[in-house]
Amino acid sequence: GTFLMFPAKNAQADLTTDAVQKRQVELQAELDKLTQEIAEKQKLLDGKKGESASLQRDIAILNGKIDQAKLSIQASNIILQKLNQDIGIKTETINELEARMDRNRQSLADILRKANQRESDTLVEMILNNQSLSDFVSDLDSYDVLNQSLQNVYQEITGQKQMTENEKQSLQEKQAAEADAKALKEAQARQVEANQKVKNDLLKITKSQEKNYQLAVEE
Repeated sequence: GTFLMFPAKNAQADLTTDAVQKRQVELQAELDKLTQEIAEKQKLLDGKKGESASLQRDIAILNGKIDQAKLSIQASNIILQKLNQDIGIKTETINELEARMDRNRQSLADILRKANQRESDTLVEMILNNQSLSDFVSDLDSYDVLNQSLQNVYQEITGQKQMTENEKQSLQEKQAAEADAKALKEAQARQVEANQKVKNDLLKITKSQEKNYQLAVEE
């Protein structure tokens, strides 16, 4: 009653896993740093917004918004890298689980064929086919092992099927998160472009027009 169970990971797989985990840690550190920088930019922006309206203040606010959005884009890029790695891992795990299920299904079919052959033999036939009592007892032991193998492989397939479904659900969530991150990144890029345009328009205003600008802001 030979059957396939989870194979042990080889050294190459361990190296790959370690490399992925190391990169994930590095990306998370970069993301944490960017998050802190974005928060600091927000504090500066809040401070500028509390100042009196002026051309210089509004340009400084726009610069702050542009810098903050650019940092957010960098953060989105890191999030996308992390998600891409996660999606790759999930996909590989699903493929491996499905391959194991296929192999175990083949083992299950083999065991079932052997079990059917055993069950077709009557007790009298088993006794007559054996030359000694020890051979008969050995056959009975083999039959028990066969039944146990059948149960083990069935349980293995059931567990693998559940794990595969869980991994597929997780993969769908990662893919949805990836789509959201891409959409956010595109929105951030449009915001940078819009703020840059407004900033360029403000820079065209000369110092002599500063007073008129303040009046326009008040209106």
